Amino acid sequence: MCHHTSLDPKSKVKIQQQVNLFLEQSTKDIKRKLQKLQKPNRKNLKALLDEA
Repeated sequence: MCHHTSLDPKSKVKIQQQVNLFLEQSTKDIKRKLQKLQKPNRKNLKALLDEA
């Protein structure tokens, strides 16, 4: 993470910012994977999270 941002990964104050950055950067990939699933309505939440 420190290669791409100026955040100090060891600072407890910055943990939430790091989580938000990760989620922002991975949202498109997760969305694409979930859209590729066949019959996603029949899967439970754990199965969807495992797939993502």
